[in-house]
Amino acid sequence: MELTKLLNPSEGLEASFFHLQLLDDCLKSGFSRLSEVQKESLNSFAQIFSSTPFESPLRQAIDALVRGELKSEYFKTIAGARLSLTGAIYDAQLNLLEDAGFGKWTAPQETPPAQPESPLLESCLEFLTEMAINGFDSLENEQLQPFSQTLDNLLKNPQYNRQSSLLIGFINELSQSIPIHSMSSVPLRRWADMWSRAVINSTCVVENGKDETISGELFILGTDINQHSNCVSLKCHGIVQNETENRFVNLTITTYKVDTIVGPECWNLFKDYSDLVTALSENKSLQISELPIVSDNALLWDETKVELLNAFSPLEVAKEHLAEAVQYKVPSFDRHYVHICAPVFLEGYKVKVADGEHRIVADGFEMNVDKSRMSSMSLLTPAMIKTSLSCFGFMRFDGVNWTFQVLTVNTVVKKKEYVVHNATNCGSTVPPAIKKKKKANDSFSILKERSSRLLRK
Repeated sequence: MELTKLLNPSEGLEASFFHLQLLDDCLKSGFSRLSEVQKESLNSFAQIFSSTPFESPLRQAIDALVRGELKSEYFKTIAGARLSLTGAIYDAQLNLLEDAGFGKWTAPQETPPAQPESPLLESCLEFLTEMAINGFDSLENEQLQPFSQTLDNLLKNPQYNRQSSLLIGFINELSQSIPIHSMSSVPLRRWADMWSRAVINSTCVVENGKDETISGELFILGTDINQHSNCVSLKCHGIVQNETENRFVNLTITTYKVDTIVGPECWNLFKDYSDLVTALSENKSLQISELPIVSDNALLWDETKVELLNAFSPLEVAKEHLAEAVQYKVPSFDRHYVHICAPVFLEGYKVKVADGEHRIVADGFEMNVDKSRMSSMSLLTPAMIKTSLSCFGFMRFDGVNWTFQVLTVNTVVKKKEYVVHNATNCGSTVPPAIKKKKKANDSFSILKERSSRLLRK
């Protein structure tokens, strides 16, 4: 790897983000009240699509919007152009990683999106059009609440899972932020991303693509933990080895919870995944047999099709096989720079601590450790990263800088080396030197005991 190549930004990167900001400012204030400066900004946005398939339809859409013709068809074009631009940033940054020796990414097999005639999707488009016309700043809960009936109907149809999941999260964020015009900091790019995606989701339905299965030995190298008050999700990343290839894959399991169950107590919620939990806690590989795998390289987990095998070293496997593992780009419909997560094994680096930030320094290149992705469920701490000798994780791009998400480390605790990852403490085999003291009366035990009493009655 030549990390210093990442010091040179992709051509046109700064201009791309500048034009995204121009468009997003219009979404914030609303297309019904465009200033002369914003009208010029829209014309500038259109110019970057010169000599592309978007040139003519985008010019027509922007000319119409500037004239005050606020039709859904024009906002569809705007959303499509915006997603095309964020997708181009994804491609450019991925090419930069390939040039720097982080591996090669292969395009997945894809199924063209279906374009059904659906009153529900038309309702979504009308709602999102009104949102763009009025602007995020002018949103009130009275405008959002009537859409709840459409959301309920979307939820009843599995075909629209993508759209319903996105809109529920988007609308919840907006409603919790009202009045938006008084916010000290508006997550404008995030909201504009979600608005654009929801608009395009209102015009077509994306399927997972061609059914495929995979067999082989699965070595899990690290686990990403995501959670909120009522849900916790584990996304495991690893390599499947078989006779034909080494393939980098992921798998996700999710469970509901109550908000009183927090931190390491959440591991008690995954008892139904006993083989996976054992594999994570004891660093054992798994034999998988004909597991379905979809276009984003995700295994559809089924414990009846797996078997525990032998213990292994996640970092040794990463060091030896990661460079040759087949990696797939995200499907073209989902291209966005936030989906860049290049798996990397690092050693021979230093960790600097300054202004509360941990920075990995390797081969003349520095990047912040993304501590926002660290979980209270995990034993892995910034201090362990500071004393680590090698690690596995993801290079990510946040729209400004490259960051590093650490998933697994070989670290020194009390003069002894330990391999620690986010799921080290999911079982009962945690070394005493790194084990956290368990609370005497944890929430999970109390809730379990009380529910048992109710059942006995």
